[in-house]
Amino acid sequence: MEFDKFVGKNVQLLMPQSIGDHTVFIKRYIRTGEGHVIGMGREVIAQRKDGSIIPVHLSLTEQQLGGGKRFFTGIMRNVEADLQSKKTLLQQEREVIDTLSVPGIVIDENCKIHAFNNAASLLLGYKLIEVVGRNINMLMTGEDKSLHDRYVQTYARTGQAHILGTTREVIALKKDGSIIPVRLSVTVKRDGQKFIFTGLMQDR
Repeated sequence: MEFDKFVGKNVQLLMPQSIGDHTVFIKRYIRTGEGHVIGMGREVIAQRKDGSIIPVHLSLTEQQLGGGKRFFTGIMRNVEADLQSKKTLLQQEREVIDTLSVPGIVIDENCKIHAFNNAASLLLGYKLIEVVGRNINMLMTGEDKSLHDRYVQTYARTGQAHILGTTREVIALKKDGSIIPVRLSVTVKRDGQKFIFTGLMQDR
């Protein structure tokens, strides 16, 4: 992403939408002095220009200048290369999802679920053991349920998709049979001839 394209913009554009409003975290820190990242390093999730997500190591420091103005400096290191040398892409995505506080699911090009984090369990009522290896359409209703496999197959064949890299509202089916509206964002990565899809959800 070119420097002049994001200078002056909210740093939120470098984060997945479902992570939450970063501005709220900053305001809370200024008000209370309590922070979980400032002065230390930790692994977080960043979002590329194409909408895909990557794990990065973030170090954040604060400077106070004249007039009481505060500035925050963040230094990021891409840890994806380190992970790739040790783990498969599917393992990487599973570990990334497990660190998130928002509901996340990872599926393959056959629509089979490979990762289902704790936040997804809390939202939809299923445990990982109940969904792993099953088709993602078990969590869908109506037209989405009947056509989802075709959408994925079409993307794998043509590269054309309408939701990847965007966020849209869909209906999710919970274990108890009830339905809830959620905001869904989906990204995809390619591992040789295979595709790995990562979906992040936010309860509306």
